[in-house]
This record gives sequence, structure tokens and C-alpha cells, in this order.
Amino acid sequence: MAVLALVLFTLFYQLGTRALNEPDEGRYAGVGYEMMATGDWLTPRLNGIPHLSKPPLTYWMIGISVKLFGVNEFAARLPSALAALGTLLALYLMVRGAADERAALWAVVMLTTSALFFVAARLVTPDMLLTCWITWSVWALWRRSNWLFVFLALGMLTKGPVAVVLPLFAMIGLQPPLRAFRWGLGALVFLAICAPWFVILAIQNPELWRYFLVREVVQRVVSGEHGRGKAWWFFIPVLLGGFMPWTFQVFHRRKLDPATRMFAAWIVLGLLLFSISRSKLPTYVLALMPAMAALAAMAPASRWRQALSGVALAAALGVLVYYLRTQWGLPPPWGTALITVAVMGALVGLFNRHAVVATFVVVVLAVISLLPRIEQKLLHNTSAKFFAGRILREDPNREALVICHQLFPRGLPFYLQSSVWWYNPGATNVTHVFEFHHPAPGTPLVVTDTARYREMLTGTQHVFCVASHNDAETIRQLTGARWFELERNGKGVLLSNRP
Repeated sequence: MAVLALVLFTLFYQLGTRALNEPDEGRYAGVGYEMMATGDWLTPRLNGIPHLSKPPLTYWMIGISVKLFGVNEFAARLPSALAALGTLLALYLMVRGAADERAALWAVVMLTTSALFFVAARLVTPDMLLTCWITWSVWALWRRSNWLFVFLALGMLTKGPVAVVLPLFAMIGLQPPLRAFRWGLGALVFLAICAPWFVILAIQNPELWRYFLVREVVQRVVSGEHGRGKAWWFFIPVLLGGFMPWTFQVFHRRKLDPATRMFAAWIVLGLLLFSISRSKLPTYVLALMPAMAALAAMAPASRWRQALSGVALAAALGVLVYYLRTQWGLPPPWGTALITVAVMGALVGLFNRHAVVATFVVVVLAVISLLPRIEQKLLHNTSAKFFAGRILREDPNREALVICHQLFPRGLPFYLQSSVWWYNPGATNVTHVFEFHHPAPGTPLVVTDTARYREMLTGTQHVFCVASHNDAETIRQLTGARWFELERNGKGVLLSNRP
């Protein structure tokens, strides 16, 4: 019961406290909301613009959650938290079968309290849902279950081929008898679940296959076109740091039994795949962390590894406090209190890993309770919530015109619960139109003509305009009129043509 309480607290406590980050949380939440609002569950759209860079399962779950619980941060994040819960359940079942009940419970605790898993479970992102289906796929391999093909298909509908590749790596390590699976029937089940969406969209958009296969698969591996290029070793510190404070529990000599080979192949081959890919984001390695937790929990007790975990806890919390102080404006007394907790927890954690868990709980309570006080001072990934809130206060009847001047906070339609205009002259020269960044010429609510844009700004209607800091003066010069600044954050300003 204590483990269950820890899991529920970590995943669901104050899940909706923090505003949506920009751009990722705002984008995914906005697409899910628009599916629910329009009733079009086939084509993912943001602000009416097709956004097909990801398959739809994450958006479907967000849309259903928003329909059930309302348009709010809790509803947007609930699918990720539930996916994390599903991941932990699959991990528990695997480790209990490979080792024993105690190891299974510690695997759940370690993954729950690891840095990257904790953060990702409370973000609107497809990565946690992908991790859930991958973990269940590996569980199906372990149990020789034909549910494997269902989980692979659901993973494919979440984020594409990587959902098939990582379980394949685990299968290479496990080497189960191939005759244990009904491959013919399984292939039909797999295609019946995941193929219809891809086929229907491709029929409607003949260029979509090339977009999916070339841009979203091949180019992400072999080119830096997506602007996410990093050094080949980038994911090594991300994986080790993301599993803090339990990283050192993974490394120990062990017998190469089938479970160990399976988990090791899952990590090593997966890390190799991500490392050779030119497109890199920290959350990519989230799908490897259940295997890290399994190996760590199955390790025999070791005094020196436990001591290193205590030191790692203190270091991780020190970095957290530094980040909170420099980026979020954490008040000094709170920083001192968290440092004290970190040091005390680390000292006790040198000898007892239960203290590491207790320290984690205290720090989570402190940080989450502080979020409402310090959120206004965010300098990066600032939410659109503050702009939307000011617009709704100034225009409760929603009669004003809302225009984004090139800068587009992705969460704005979600918080306004309506689409907005977007001045984007670059939309007249695009090579593909399946992403929000590149709307096709003539897309509704996208203005590409400067003369028309000037008319909209200088008309008699009340206008709100969201722009970058540098473009605020451009708007004043374009219209020859005074504009009033209502809100400002680290990304841009909210202007109004009325005081």
C-alpha cells in the first residue's frame, strides 16, 4: 500500500497546478482539444491547420480527457499520468516474474522517483504513452503472449516505428522461441489496429506517405533538418542523469539470465539507435528507463552503490535548487530549506534507500506547492495561459479580434477555446504542409498579405495582438497608431489597440 500511495501521489498530486509549457504542451493539448471541439477525430489540427507530424493516439486520449474533465491542465496531462501508471504496472509484472515481489516493488519505486520519469509523467507529451506501450510489448515478449501485436500497434499509433524497434531489441536479448507467437494472425491484428488511420489520411493526401517515411522517419535519423542535432554521446548523460538518484544501482556484476539479457539489450541497442540518430531530444530515452529500473531493482544490496545514490540525490537536488533560483526566481528561504532537506536526506540515504524515497516526497511537495508563486517569473517556455487570461478578462464576450504576429503561442487556442488569426507571410513559400509551422497558402485564419493585415489592425474592431518583443514596435509603425502593452513574458508581449 505504501508503494501505491507513493505512485498515486507522484503522478496525480496537483497535476493541473502548473500552466502548460510552450511550445510542446500547448501544441499537444491544443490538437487534442480541437479534435474534441470539432468532432473531427481523423485529422489532427491546431488552430485549424493540419498537424500530422505525429500519429493520433495521444491526441485522441487528450480529447477524450478534455471532454470528460473540461478544458484545463489536469485533463490535458491526465493521459500522460495514466500512461505512467500503466508503465509501472507492466514493469512490476515483469520484474516479479524475473525476480521476486520485493524486487518488483523496488523497480516501481525507483522508476517513479527517477528524475526524467517523474517530469515526463506530468507533461503533455506522447513520450510517456509510447513508453507505456513499449513496456507492455516487452512484457508480452516475456510472457510469450500474443497481446504483443496489440501493444505494438498502439505504440505505432502513438509515435511510429520506434514503438516496434525497441521491443525487437528486447526480443534479441531474450531470444524467445518464435513459434510461441502466432505471427500471421498477429500481423493481421497489428495492421487492423494501426493501418486504417495512415491509409485513410494518405488517400486524402497522396504526399503524406513521403512525408511520413522520408521527413518523419529517415530524415530524423540521418539529417539535422529538424534542428535537434546533438553530439553522438548526448543521450548517455541524459539517460544516466535522468535515472538519478538510482543510476549507480544499475551497475553490478550479475548472471546473464534471460531477463538480464532482455533488459540489457533493450537499453544498449536502444541507446545505440538514439545515439546514431541526428534528431535528439532528452525525452527520447524515456522508453529505456523501465529496463534501467528493472536492472537496478534486481541488483543485490551493496553499501558503496547505496552511498553513491545518496551523493547523487544531494547533487541532483542541488542542481534543482540552482535551476529554481536562476530560472524561476525561487525565494532564498525556500532554496535554503530545500538544500537542507537534500543534505539531510543524502546523509541518511548513504545507508538506507528508504530515506532517498522520503526525501524525494518532501522535495516534490515543496516544489509543487511553490509553483503558483513563482510561475509568473518563468523566463523560458512561458505559457500562453497568462495572455489568454488577460484577453478573456478584457473581452469576456469574446467579440475582439485576436491576431498572432508571426509568434504563435501554441496553447493560445486551448486556453481561449477558440481559433485565432495568424499573420505568417512565410506561409506563401513552403515545401510541405503537414505541420503547424508550415500552413498551406490559403489556409483559413492565416494572413500572408501585409496590406490585408494592416487593414485588420487599423479597423474599428477591438484587436489583441501577440508579438515578439522586437515586433511590438513594428506593429506600431505599420499601423501608425498607439498600441497598449497589457502583458509581457519571456517570449513576447500582448498588445491591444484600446487601453
